Amino acid sequence: MKEDYSWLWNKSKIETETSYVPFYGDVTDLNTERTILYCVEKETMKSIVSDLMDLLETSVAVYEKNGDYAFGMFVSGWCQVMDSASRRLCNTEDNKKALTCGKWLCHENCWNDSAKKAIETGKSTDINCIGGIKLYAEPIIVKGEVVGTINIGYGNPPKSEEKLKKLAKEFNVKFDDLKKAANEYNSRPEFLINLSKKRLKNTARLIAELIIDKKKSKQIEESEDKIRSIL
Repeated sequence: MKEDYSWLWNKSKIETETSYVPFYGDVTDLNTERTILYCVEKETMKSIVSDLMDLLETSVAVYEKNGDYAFGMFVSGWCQVMDSASRRLCNTEDNKKALTCGKWLCHENCWNDSAKKAIETGKSTDINCIGGIKLYAEPIIVKGEVVGTINIGYGNPPKSEEKLKKLAKEFNVKFDDLKKAANEYNSRPEFLINLSKKRLKNTARLIAELIIDKKKSKQIEESEDKIRSIL
């Protein structure tokens, strides 16, 4: 079936909707590693990744090297529905327990199959997402050391009723909700997806540079404090 890209020509500017907040709250509150979270403020990170989401309108996650979340954003209705549904499968209000229960399907797939492998190999990963689209991860490397990854979702949600029914059963979500979310997503041409992957590499480098700058600033402050204490 030929994809419809007419929405691109009828829209003068693509703008990312970032007002969505997951019902379970902000999982970055559980971050113990804090290398990325400390060095790159949330608003700065949001500004950086919004550029990618303007192109793809899907989802993005930034992980520390130990798997803690440094940032997350769900833009498309499809990603919002799938993530929320898989989070409810955990049957707990405790995010810490949910992250380790093995039932948060979107998290398990994004971290274990995509981000973790990028951290271990120091190379990008490109896999099929359990939620019906695809996942691409780029390692964040600071002076030869991988400190985390940035992951993006991309591609079209499935449209076949057979696939949607299978996902609806697996994620315990209404078929009509999935069908609606799938139909509402505007398909992206291949060149736009390739451009987004290329930009993701640059985004990972930018985050790495911000981490280096922050650490330098901290070292300078500590040196100045030491000099003042001596004087």
